[in-house]
Amino acid sequence: MKELVAEFEKQNPDIDVKIISTSWGPYHQKLFTMIAADQAPDVMWISSSFYPDLEQRGALLNLMELVERDSVLDWDIVVKNFVDPFLHDNSIHGLPISIGMKVIYYNKDLFDAAGLKYPDDGWTFDDFFDYAKKLTVDDDMDGLIDQYGCLVPPNISQLCPWIWSNGGKFLNDEKTRCVINTEKNIATLTFLRDLSFKYHYSIRPSEMGNQDYFQMGKLAMVEGWPGSIQRYRPIRDFAWDIAPYPTGSNGCVTQLAATMLGIGIRSDRIPEAWRLVKYLVSEEVGQKLVKTGRGIPINKSVLFSDSFLEDTPPENLNIFRTVLENSRIGPMAQNLGEIEAAANNELALIWLGKKSVEEGCREIEKNVNRILARQD
Repeated sequence: MKELVAEFEKQNPDIDVKIISTSWGPYHQKLFTMIAADQAPDVMWISSSFYPDLEQRGALLNLMELVERDSVLDWDIVVKNFVDPFLHDNSIHGLPISIGMKVIYYNKDLFDAAGLKYPDDGWTFDDFFDYAKKLTVDDDMDGLIDQYGCLVPPNISQLCPWIWSNGGKFLNDEKTRCVINTEKNIATLTFLRDLSFKYHYSIRPSEMGNQDYFQMGKLAMVEGWPGSIQRYRPIRDFAWDIAPYPTGSNGCVTQLAATMLGIGIRSDRIPEAWRLVKYLVSEEVGQKLVKTGRGIPINKSVLFSDSFLEDTPPENLNIFRTVLENSRIGPMAQNLGEIEAAANNELALIWLGKKSVEEGCREIEKNVNRILARQD
């Protein structure tokens, strides 16, 4: 970000940008505190997960007039379904600077050693199960697993692509009700829970710790965002690549998350703030983001350019294009942190075998709906 701001200041010598830095973990809590104290920054860096809360608090300026004046959201220029989730009632309170799309990272060497073909478009839930089984290995037959087939943790955000791909939902379309307690969702969660609890093809929560089993070469398949690319590129001990999620009854539906920019509703520097926001969502910055591997630019000219595919691994960077049409932002709702905590508490018990999937889904739906009922 410092380099981008420095270039912006070079192009706009009449504007001096002060960056307020903090680690990502407590970032949004600090932002909420600053807003409550009427000390909000002019331009805010926002995760799409927290966008509904900031919008509901009235903390963000409606950018629609500026967007239309400067044709910032020309659908010939930007990818429409990267922006659509944030457009409603002729308003938009934040613009995505980049998008993350979840995919499956896999260890090609482990697939080769097992004689398995690499996952590709159209592979299924059954294929995933078969691969996880064949790629789970106890080398020395001591009863302890030395190589795991997959990692499917009890985290509702990470489970949503599986739920969606199998025709289910976590929240209804209006984000007013939790609808996880259905036969489809129970079947999907049973499939995923059994990978860990019943068959032990997935690393169990108690075994995870702080180790990155994929980097260590001891995990064949793991879900991840584009940000993992930079973490894995230094690997020299094995080859790796990416694949779309397996196909369920509803096809392959992947998950999107946006890094967004908003302008404070009480900013007294709106013209200057808007110039910064426009620059950061421009094609020029999109090209630079591609080189970092930390996100997918919203600009069509960048996403569909040859340069997007230049830096490898992974070889299959084109996957980010092919999953584009059948992808969703989410889960996204007010009080999302509380909602996810309520769901994950029950999922942890399900994954440990302390509750049945049916009982856990009933509790998740009940507890999450209590939280949603408090929304304005």
